[in-house]
Amino acid sequence: MIKKCYVLNGKVINIGEWDYQIQQQEVSPPEYDEEGNIVKEAVFENRALNPMPEGAAVEERDFEYDTDRGWYEVGTEVKYEIVELKKQLAETDYKIIKCYEYQLAGLELPYDIQALHTERQSLRDRINELEESLR
Repeated sequence: MIKKCYVLNGKVINIGEWDYQIQQQEVSPPEYDEEGNIVKEAVFENRALNPMPEGAAVEERDFEYDTDRGWYEVGTEVKYEIVELKKQLAETDYKIIKCYEYQLAGLELPYDIQALHTERQSLRDRINELEESLR
């Protein structure tokens, strides 16, 4: 579905219309005479509480909706998979560190280091494959 979006530094920052959050603000207060009669009404001005960032551009791009991810730009599935794989890799970093510390202390390793290495290497291989497909 082609949707209007706002892009800043190459990243989509808003999908759909921009919400400027316009609010009326008093610019000058009312003026009264000595008897308390109003001489001049207060002046109000509409001001944007959420202005569009400088440098943002309006574009039309293709988006789809997913119940887990929400709105996402079509063609970014590969980038999303790379991010998820890198998260999985990072989640096992502590296991490698723990094995190294145990090895230094001369203790039995708490994890099967070979299986851990194989798992992590397959994640890295898939990340490399996906990153290559983006070039």
